[in-house]
Amino acid sequence: MKKKTWFVLSVLGVLLFTTLNAVVLDNFVIMTEQYPPYNFEQNGLLKGIATDIMVEMFKRDGSKKTIKDIQLLPWARGYKDVQDKPNTILFAMTRSAEREKMFKWVGPISPTKIVLHAKKS
Repeated sequence: MKKKTWFVLSVLGVLLFTTLNAVVLDNFVIMTEQYPPYNFEQNGLLKGIATDIMVEMFKRDGSKKTIKDIQLLPWARGYKDVQDKPNTILFAMTRSAEREKMFKWVGPISPTKIVLHAKKS
């Protein structure tokens, strides 16, 4: 069965970039994982489509945060932290029915379909 999901920036707390000011944004811990082309490390630098969007949000919001303030973590750790710790942001994440009520969402940034491929035999 095909399931349509959306990649989004997840946010705990209030609708971050529409209601908070930079002073509050600067107090958030911002995390992501290795998931090219959305977020990844290349030659020691954080890159990717979602990373670029986050950095642009910093600029538009007047935040002091930069790309250097984004933590690149294993998925399991970032996902646990965003559920357990206040003032944390994890991006980019697949939006699913199971996660819908767990987070405040900003996005989508890109539609996707999750499918399973196998030999007919």
